Amino acid sequence: MHSIYEVRNGLKGVRKALINDSEELDIPCTVRGREGECLWLKNNQAVGNIPNKYQFLRQPSNGDCSLHIYNLDPKYDEGEWQCQVTSPNIHESTISSDPVKVVVLVAPNPPSIRSVESNQLRVYSDRSNEIECISSNGNPAPRIEWYIDGENSRTNIDSITGDSPKVTSVLSYIFKRMHRNSTISCLSIHQTITQNTSALINVMYAPQVSVPQKVYTINEGNSLTVQCLVDSNPITSAVWKAIDSETNHEFRTEYQTNALIIDRVTKSMNKAVFECSARNEFGASNNEQITLDVLFEPTLIRASEPQQSVELGDSIRLYCEYDGNPVPKIMWFHINPITDQVRNRPNNEANASFLVIQNATYHDEGHYYCEALNHNSITNKELIVRSAKIIVDIMGKPAIIQKKDTAYGYRGTDTDVEQIFCSDPTPTSVYWQYGSMRV
Repeated sequence: MHSIYEVRNGLKGVRKALINDSEELDIPCTVRGREGECLWLKNNQAVGNIPNKYQFLRQPSNGDCSLHIYNLDPKYDEGEWQCQVTSPNIHESTISSDPVKVVVLVAPNPPSIRSVESNQLRVYSDRSNEIECISSNGNPAPRIEWYIDGENSRTNIDSITGDSPKVTSVLSYIFKRMHRNSTISCLSIHQTITQNTSALINVMYAPQVSVPQKVYTINEGNSLTVQCLVDSNPITSAVWKAIDSETNHEFRTEYQTNALIIDRVTKSMNKAVFECSARNEFGASNNEQITLDVLFEPTLIRASEPQQSVELGDSIRLYCEYDGNPVPKIMWFHINPITDQVRNRPNNEANASFLVIQNATYHDEGHYYCEALNHNSITNKELIVRSAKIIVDIMGKPAIIQKKDTAYGYRGTDTDVEQIFCSDPTPTSVYWQYGSMRV
C-alpha cells in the first residue's frame, strides 16, 4: 500500500495557502514506495508540466512528486490542488493527497470615492445621498468600511457589489448641516495592506437666517445697524424689508454684511417691524423679524382751547394728549389766580389725558396746565414736558366764596364787616341788609 504525505514547507495538514502574486510556490508531495506515476490536479482538472510555469517529476526515484509553480498568477494558479499517484496495476486504486486551496494574494489599488473634486465631496442636506467607493485589482476582494469623522458607518452601507478585480461599496446616508466640513473616509482592508481615502464633506443646503435679538431699544435720532446672520451653502445674501408699514421708512441693506442700516431713527419707526430672509438654488430660508422700540420724550399732540368759560355748577372738561415712548404719565395742575398757589389736581378718570371737575365753583377758576413724564431706560433720565396754560373762567351769579358768620367790634369804634364773593359778570349793585333794612 502506498501513502502520500505533505511533509515540506510546513504544509502538512494545511488546507489553505495564501501566497503573494508573482512569487513562486512549492506544494510538497512525497510518496514512499512509489510504483505509479505522479499527477497533479487543479480543481479536478489534470495539469501537466509547462515550462516556466509548472514543474514536477512524474516518476521520481526518491518519491518526491512536489509541484513547483513559477510566477504565481491568480488567473491561472488559484484553486484547489491535489497530488495523485496512478495505480501500477488493476488491483490497486489511485491514491490522492488531501486538497490544498491556493489563494494568490494581490494587493488592491488604493480605494477612491467617486465624484470627489479638489478633495471635496458634494452632498445634499436632509435627503438620501448614495456615495460609491471603488477598490480594484485586489485578490481576494478587500473589505470596505466607511467612516464619518472617525465613526464607523457600517449600518448605512447600502450595498457591496462586484468581486475581484473590482469592488464597489455604496454608502446611503442622510447628511445634515452639521456635517459640513466633516471628513468622510473609505477604508480598504486586505490581507496584504490596509488603505484609505478621505474627503471633506461639502453639504449643500437652503439658507437659514437668524438675528442677534428680536427687539432693539434705541433713542430717537440715533443710527441703527442690525446684521442678518445667514447660514447657507452656497453662500447667498439677505434681503431686508419693512412689514405692514403705512409709512415709508428710510433704510438700506448692506449686502456684503447682510446688515439693515437706518441712518437716523425717527419716532415714527417706534414698533416698526423689519424682516430678513434669503434664498439660494436649494430653496428659501425662514423669515426672521425685529421690532424697534424707539425712545422719545413726550410730545404734545393736542390740547384744550387756551381759554374756556364754564357756567357755575357745570363740569370743567380739559384734555391734553401726548405721544411718547415709554407711554407718558400725565398730571394736571391748577394755579390759583389770587394766591398764585400751584396744586395738583388728581384725575379720577380712567384716561389721564382728561381732567374733569364736576359742579364747578369759583374756587376752580384760574390757570391749568398738564405735565407729561416718561423715563428713558438708556440714559436713565426722566423727561418732563409741560403744556401751555389753559385759562378757565367761571361764569355765574354772585356767590360767597369765603363766608364769615361773625364780626366783632367795640362800642363806640368803627368796625369792618366783610364777605368775599365772586361774580362773573360783575354785579350791577352790592348792598348790605340789616334785618329788613338795606344799609
